[in-house]
Amino acid sequence: MDTNGRKNRSGHTMEDIVEYFIQNICNKHQWRYLKEATSKELKKQWNIDLPVDKSSRRLDFVIDTGKSIYLVETNFYGGGGSKLKSTAKEYQEMYKFWKIF
Repeated sequence: MDTNGRKNRSGHTMEDIVEYFIQNICNKHQWRYLKEATSKELKKQWNIDLPVDKSSRRLDFVIDTGKSIYLVETNFYGGGGSKLKSTAKEYQEMYKFWKIF
C-alpha cells in the first residue's frame, strides 16, 4: 500500500510533466500561465476575479491566451477505485460551478 507521501510525489511528478508541455505551448504562442494558482493569486497577478467554491481551492494550472482563460487540473492514478470516482465527481461539480460565470 502506498503512503500519502508517495502518492503526493507521483502527483507532483505528473504536474511537472504536464507543465513541460504547457510551458512550451505558452512560450510558442506568447500566452501566460500560472502553476498552483489560487483565486487570490489570480487577482494579484492578472487582476482576474475567479469565484471559488471553497477558500482552499488551488488550480494546478491557469492559462491565459488573451482571449480565454483555461483552468487545468492534473492527476495520476495507478489504478481504479473510489478515489478516482470521487475526483471525477468533484471535477463535474467544479465544471457546473464555473460554467455559470
